[in-house]
Amino acid sequence: MLSLEAILVEDDADQAARTVDELVQLGFVVKHFFTATDFAAAVAAGDVTSETDLFVLDRKLPQTLGAEPDNSVGDELLEAVISTFPDSLITVLSGYSDRDHLREALRGRGQIHAHGPRQFDRVEVFQKSDLPDAVAYFRSIRDWAQEVENVELVTVDLLRPLSKGERRLLKKLVLAMNCVKGSARGMAGGLTGDVVLEFSAENTRGISTAHVVAKLTRRSVAQMPSGVIATAPRINVAPRTGTLSGLCGGLRVNTYQIAAGTTVTSLMELSARGDSSAVDALDLLLEALGTDATINIDRVSFKDLIEPLLDWDWAQLLSVRNTIPLPDQGTWIARHLALQHGDLHAGNVLVVDAVPVLIDADDEVLASWLLDPVLLLLGTFVHPDSAVRDVGVLPADVIALLSGEVSQVDSPWITSTAGWVRSRAIEPRELWAVVYAVCLRYLSLDSIQSHQPSKDLVEALARHAAASI
Repeated sequence: MLSLEAILVEDDADQAARTVDELVQLGFVVKHFFTATDFAAAVAAGDVTSETDLFVLDRKLPQTLGAEPDNSVGDELLEAVISTFPDSLITVLSGYSDRDHLREALRGRGQIHAHGPRQFDRVEVFQKSDLPDAVAYFRSIRDWAQEVENVELVTVDLLRPLSKGERRLLKKLVLAMNCVKGSARGMAGGLTGDVVLEFSAENTRGISTAHVVAKLTRRSVAQMPSGVIATAPRINVAPRTGTLSGLCGGLRVNTYQIAAGTTVTSLMELSARGDSSAVDALDLLLEALGTDATINIDRVSFKDLIEPLLDWDWAQLLSVRNTIPLPDQGTWIARHLALQHGDLHAGNVLVVDAVPVLIDADDEVLASWLLDPVLLLLGTFVHPDSAVRDVGVLPADVIALLSGEVSQVDSPWITSTAGWVRSRAIEPRELWAVVYAVCLRYLSLDSIQSHQPSKDLVEALARHAAASI
């Protein structure tokens, strides 16, 4: 069922009633505010969200009830909406005398991609007395949304229900592939709540013409990775083939090409099942990532060692916020420098017909060669989709694994992953500096802060690491 949301900020009761009536007839659910202050309060309370499709703003508004309406209030409101809701369309209703001037002033505010060659200007200006012109524009938005809504989308094995924006984005992806039906199967997602799906699309003849992994995210689009993805064997990477966004609640979808007819699962799923193929895939992945032939050894300060992963100012703030000691930034540490994936949890490794395939290398970085192994091991304990997360892992057990006091545990997956960490832990101070940075970054994530066992584990590891540096 088509769902469209609109916000109207208009102080004239008669004008507001007419505008609301037209929008409702077109299928919009409308929230109306009389003043800029009322609207700002609703945004602060979370009553206005990024899922809003359309903002209709009067230019001449009062700041509060009873105050004199002024163009400056409407102009400030417009700038705030443009900044806060970058994925929504905005219509400004103005008086006749300033319409043309305002249109010129707002020229170049960008466009939002609909699908195919179609674009909507981010901001449109209409004269109040010519409401039918504005209504025709609102109708074009409704017609576009209905075309997207008509796309068939079949979902299975989702880890959680999809939001309105996520469903619309996947349907836009179907249209972008020149297809009429999409099928999505849930896979392990990201630490920040990103949705990862195996996705295929069918044309009008029922033939599947696309097979990709789709990652739905709110993160800004990064340049195409050129390091890990470019240097790893072609069979072990799924390069990002495209990015799509626009009128989907601030979401974008990144797609990663997978060969048609293959069986795809994530390393997270295999490791959760205790499947021996998870260890086999890890061994193949380590072989694909190469040896220490590309390693450069240097000596850097603690600050310089962690900054590829965590900005120093951010590290200081997180250490204070979580009452965790921050090691001296000038402490010298021997570092083994190498190109790292930068977000190597098991959900970012697909197993395609038994072959490990990397995805989502947007965070690739030159950093300590311990970064990827530590991320993979610690992610096993704290990732929201990990089967180990709720077991109640003791910090002392993880510390023993990291330090080498214990080399084998009941889980073959954890034993193998910890073994990768130890194989690179030549300099203990380097190991604990990386562990510290990873744990501090974890503490900036809602998925960690909202899960007490993960938070307790990460804090304990960070404190031990600080004492060991």
